[in-house]
Amino acid sequence: MKRSLLMSALVLALAASLPACGGGTAEGGPAKDGESGGKEGEASSGDPIADLKTSVDAIQKEIDGLFEPIKNADGVIAAITTLPTDLKAKVKGKLDAKKIMAEAAKILDGAEPAYEAMGLEGEGKAMVQERFDKLKALVASVKALPEKVAALPAKFEELPKKLLAAAPAAAKAAAKAKAPFGVSAEDKKKAEEDVKTLEGFKTSIPEKVNGWKKDLADLPAKAKDIPAKMAKAVKG
Repeated sequence: MKRSLLMSALVLALAASLPACGGGTAEGGPAKDGESGGKEGEASSGDPIADLKTSVDAIQKEIDGLFEPIKNADGVIAAITTLPTDLKAKVKGKLDAKKIMAEAAKILDGAEPAYEAMGLEGEGKAMVQERFDKLKALVASVKALPEKVAALPAKFEELPKKLLAAAPAAAKAAAKAKAPFGVSAEDKKKAEEDVKTLEGFKTSIPEKVNGWKKDLADLPAKAKDIPAKMAKAVKG
């Protein structure tokens, strides 16, 4: 895996995607009450306010998922670096450290390591497999960053549309919350919560989108050293 190629792809993906984050204005006016206001084919619960919250939570989960491997990268890489030393405490007899690290290097190129060729059994083999699996996951995460980053801005742009789509439902909820009779206490409570939720989103969604855009802009700096660190680790 070439560090320069990988990070160039990541930077290009960010450059292509971040300008699309800009306005956040919805087109075509609010959707009809009960419609999601999202992309065609997107699942809707029939509750636009709940759908909006689900979308916000889903994007936050994706952002967190992008950064989680990066946060754990140094630990994964350190475990590969110390693998030969750690194995010596577990394995009896001769240990071919160069062979083990050569198999680790295959992972960086997207190839499968030959576990049997390392001549390890029991705890030693289990240790290698566990650490190699974590290295595989890290490599896959870094390689997938450009595609995942490029997909996020379009999701940001859907949120203002869904906010507009939820407005009629919020108006009904407000009327229900103020109704003097004919509405159960449970329904009134939900209506009040819906109104409060939507009012909060009017402020929090623009703030969240700006925060997410900054997170994506910061991502290359956080990830840029990972390929070189992995390459250095497998050299032993």
